[in-house]
Amino acid sequence: MSTDDPLLSPDPDAPRRAHHRPIRLPGEPAEEPNYALRRIVAGAVAIAVLAGAAVLITGVASSDETATIAGAEPGAGDGGGAIPGGSAAEPSSGTVGVDGTVEGDGGDPSGSASVTDVATGSDPVRGSGGSLDGTAVGSATGGSVAVGSTPDASSPDASAPGASAPGASSPDASSPEGSVEETTEPTGLIGPALPVVLPDHHGFQDDTLYVALYGTPGSSTLGVLGETEVDGSIDRAREVAAGYESYAETVVPSFEIIASVASFEAGEDGDYSNESSVGRLQPWVDAADEAGVAVVLDLQAGRARFDLQVQEFEELLLEPHVGVALDPEWRVGPNEIPEGGKIGSVTAAEVNATIDYLDALVADNGLPRKVLIVHQFEDGMIIDKTSIEGTENVQVVIHMDGFGPLFLKNGSYERVVRNLPAGSLPGWKNFYDEDEPTPTPAETMEREPAPVFVSFQ
Repeated sequence: MSTDDPLLSPDPDAPRRAHHRPIRLPGEPAEEPNYALRRIVAGAVAIAVLAGAAVLITGVASSDETATIAGAEPGAGDGGGAIPGGSAAEPSSGTVGVDGTVEGDGGDPSGSASVTDVATGSDPVRGSGGSLDGTAVGSATGGSVAVGSTPDASSPDASAPGASAPGASSPDASSPEGSVEETTEPTGLIGPALPVVLPDHHGFQDDTLYVALYGTPGSSTLGVLGETEVDGSIDRAREVAAGYESYAETVVPSFEIIASVASFEAGEDGDYSNESSVGRLQPWVDAADEAGVAVVLDLQAGRARFDLQVQEFEELLLEPHVGVALDPEWRVGPNEIPEGGKIGSVTAAEVNATIDYLDALVADNGLPRKVLIVHQFEDGMIIDKTSIEGTENVQVVIHMDGFGPLFLKNGSYERVVRNLPAGSLPGWKNFYDEDEPTPTPAETMEREPAPVFVSFQ
């Protein structure tokens, strides 16, 4: 349910009942970022820059000299082109054949393919096959890549083919008979695809701990995140996350933003949930990305299905650093009202439908893996829990969000993790006011299994 006016709770002390006005920024164009396109463009620029450095050739080939690629020792890794997000490929060294061509040593031709010896003005490198005039030859399937040169008229074999076919031997200038020079590793013109290196806060990454502030912008009653403006929340998220740096290889400060707030009034659409507008949340999502902060959109769906309500935020979910959290406490049946003292629930089938939506969104838009968090502090909040199925594109986290003394929280956590769905991971929530006292990083993390997502409310 969206509304232009704030809905005030009759009971001002009732937690999690305050409502906010959705605001769409005037004149702001709707933008659907394409993460895959941004990576392709960035990769193309990197290839153009790095490949340019690879075409520098020194020396003039002759029948008794050895030519090497400029600026690189044989086998060095500082030259050549790169696959987007990868590292520079190793250049090849070369030796001069009796016909005036330079034979490569079978290194990765991504660092030396399509090279012309500008000193001698030879023809460009070809993709495959032999050479009739001493031009360099590369292989699309493997073998050595030769640096081209003009045939030496003094050479008895100047008119002979200048390079061998893929994997074939090449003559040695030091011997009239030539010697066998084997290529042991097929390379190809492009080489194997290298993994794309993502920023720490993009996607859900392994060996990473996410530490989040929970709440909604502009409301201090719904969590710590809304107690300050976005810049102050970024600073606070970083400060809180810093206390957990000894518990993971990478710790990412995060926001868990309540995107829809459960209401005890039906509203115009009758779903008992107030959805924020995309325009209201966009400045926080954008500022978080610029600051290296991950974002999770928390849904309190009321009578709405999670898999349907989540689609209202698709524009934000197209961002690579934005995931989703489901709060079954505020998910009620068709004849029920979300209110304090009543705990709702969600079925595994509805969670899986939400996972399917996110999985398709990731696959169709070239996005990194997303996280789907499901809150739980009582067994009945997730029906048929072990039937929840994550995918390679969606990592499921079951998040314990009970409050109270540490021994009660420990008991809640044990119940949550004892029947985790296959492939899912655990999470933990700390409360500044309701916990007695708020657990320390050690009290939060020194348990088995350790949580991968820790939030603060």
